[in-house]
Amino acid sequence: MIIYLRHLLPLVFVIGTVPCLAQSTLGHISRDTIVIRQDILGNAFYLDGKRLNLAVMEWFMSDYPEAYSPIRGAVISDQLSVATYATGGLFVLTGVLIREDDLNLSNDMLKVGILSGAAGVVFQVIEIAFKKNAVHKYNECIRKQHARESAIRVGVDGRRVKIGWRFD
Repeated sequence: MIIYLRHLLPLVFVIGTVPCLAQSTLGHISRDTIVIRQDILGNAFYLDGKRLNLAVMEWFMSDYPEAYSPIRGAVISDQLSVATYATGGLFVLTGVLIREDDLNLSNDMLKVGILSGAAGVVFQVIEIAFKKNAVHKYNECIRKQHARESAIRVGVDGRRVKIGWRFD
């Protein structure tokens, strides 16, 4: 009986560990990668369960040039969107306040304010596209880095089970 257990032990080990190595759980997938989730107001970006804002995302991506370029575009687009929203708001407010004094100037100011607000929406859409692109590139860089760092190999050679780790 002891002889059989000695021969079965490697088989039990392989059967027990290979499925565990093959599973990809959320913890493994999200290790150092940014996860995009749909929220009510749009997309939310999470790293290890913590929500990220644009400044933190820029800081994380500063070491990865492929992802840093698009996130800089998102930051600039975000700043332009805030500036155009603020400008549009000022023009609309001014147009409403001078409505009684000069109707033609008021109408022009309202048009400029509405166009400026629309430009803010366009910059916001561009920011979202840049953010998604940057997150995908960042996650790709992180996956490549983790793939280079370690690789686990399991093999059977005759009556022996080989488990190998490779670290670069």
